[in-house]
Amino acid sequence: MTIPVNYELKITNYEGIIEKVEITDLTGKIIINSQFSLEKPKEILNSIDVSTLPQGMYLIKIYTDKGVVVEKFVKQ
Repeated sequence: MTIPVNYELKITNYEGIIEKVEITDLTGKIIINSQFSLEKPKEILNSIDVSTLPQGMYLIKIYTDKGVVVEKFVKQ
């Protein structure tokens, strides 16, 4: 499923503590890379500002202590 996004990408449907979030284009080039400190496991991430991204298709990879979740989204 591809998620349409305009300004803010909501992060849901993951299990565990988020360690890292990457947004890549379809060629695999990393556009946004957010690493989180394991010393602060209660750090909560609910959304990412994607308003400055050009229109197009992207992948978001959410790395947690339980595994990796990958989703497609379209920046409109």
